[in-house]
Amino acid sequence: YPELFLTDDKDLIHYLIDKNDQYRSHGKRIEMGVHFVHPDEVSVQSLEIISSMVQRGIQVYVQTPYLNGLNTDGETLGRLFTLLRQAGVKIYYIFTPCSPIHGTREFWTPISKALEAQAWLRDHVSDRSIPKLCTATPLGKIEWHTSGFAVEKDAEDGAFTWIRTPYTLSY
Repeated sequence: YPELFLTDDKDLIHYLIDKNDQYRSHGKRIEMGVHFVHPDEVSVQSLEIISSMVQRGIQVYVQTPYLNGLNTDGETLGRLFTLLRQAGVKIYYIFTPCSPIHGTREFWTPISKALEAQAWLRDHVSDRSIPKLCTATPLGKIEWHTSGFAVEKDAEDGAFTWIRTPYTLSY
């Protein structure tokens, strides 16, 4: 909703930039998280708003949910993250939903699909346009491909992957 930032002669943008200037004099800064799911959501106006904030020292980062039927392939995600990165956005997380949250099951995608999309990104876009892949589970947030997490294919069924974390008894 870029129009929220563009009303009243861009007062909200000016307020955030002024506050950030005050905080920077104390060694701090404003960070802003944005959420985009698909490159079709990225408008010229939103890119201009993001760029103006980044140019004035406000860190803007994106967290994206990986949603079945919306952004499950690497090419779509590559376009999304490349657009945002060009505006100065820090590409942070992409979450593959696996949590038992009411009403989200239709968006679940196998982790293997998320890993395929991540591999596509690794092969086709700049490292700075690749988010950390995370899974929200009842055990907590799991970051894939980081130290501390053992991941292995199931010996009997390669379609399944075992996750061992510091939160599991068998770690």
